[in-house]
Amino acid sequence: MNLAYLTNVEDEEADPTLMNHNNIYSMMKEELREDFNTFKPITNIWWLAHILYNVHSMMKDQLGQRASDVDRIALYALQRLKDNVLHYTSAMDFLRAEVFEVSDSEFTDSTAL
Repeated sequence: MNLAYLTNVEDEEADPTLMNHNNIYSMMKEELREDFNTFKPITNIWWLAHILYNVHSMMKDQLGQRASDVDRIALYALQRLKDNVLHYTSAMDFLRAEVFEVSDSEFTDSTAL
């Protein structure tokens, strides 16, 4: 999969995870071979990256210099999620590792009970 769609080539200073919805649809079309009834977990990752980037960007712009300590913690958490989301191949793997901090072996062990 060519991830060149992930960057906004018109903006030389663009964040490498900058994604717009048109790019995501193009990526999905290529990945799914135009069969949008097919499920591929990676497409959820692309949407999560899009959402995380936009929420982080809007929050950062709106808060500016008046960010409280809580705001700074939220921005840091969003930045961390934004930076890591594209390292995963499914939303479930992303959530387990980044949000719930559960490894695959811990998840497998706990679900076997």
